[in-house]
Amino acid sequence: MASDYTRYLAVDPGSQKLGFAIIDHSKTTTDNFRVPDHGMLRPRKVAKEETFTAKSFVAIYDLIDRLCKEWKPNECLVENFGVHGNQRRTGMFVVPRVKAIIELAWYRNMGTIPKTVMVSHWKSGLLGKSAAEKAEVTAKLSHMGLGKGVTNQDEFDAMGIGIGYLLFKSDLRKGAKIIRVRKTA
Repeated sequence: MASDYTRYLAVDPGSQKLGFAIIDHSKTTTDNFRVPDHGMLRPRKVAKEETFTAKSFVAIYDLIDRLCKEWKPNECLVENFGVHGNQRRTGMFVVPRVKAIIELAWYRNMGTIPKTVMVSHWKSGLLGKSAAEKAEVTAKLSHMGLGKGVTNQDEFDAMGIGIGYLLFKSDLRKGAKIIRVRKTA
């Protein structure tokens, strides 16, 4: 990788599968990205009400271990879920465990605890709005020329998490105002 890029590992954790993407972000141009690797891990078929098992977490560790060895990312970006609504189980039980596994694999390969960013505003950075359908994410990334070889929505989501976060972060550096509206009952 040329030194004018920073490398990120983006992860979309889910209760049954995990999407990942390696993203190279230009240090000189905020909207210049490369995605040299992406994929989806589904450790085993599970019933809808089940979640990852111990063997599944070992498979996640092995994947992150391989990605760290091969790509040597500078930072890790993991989607952060709320603990309400239909993502409650994923937000409360899956994401913290996946984050811990990533940190273990990272430490083994890099010798440091990773700067793991729990990303929650990636859709705002990518699409300009916080609520979006999967088809909108897919369309935007395809329009950016990043859809080649993508076979699964979880891969698009992992790319969106990384690229959306980096665009959101660059907007903050430029002084963009982020307004959060809290609904009151």
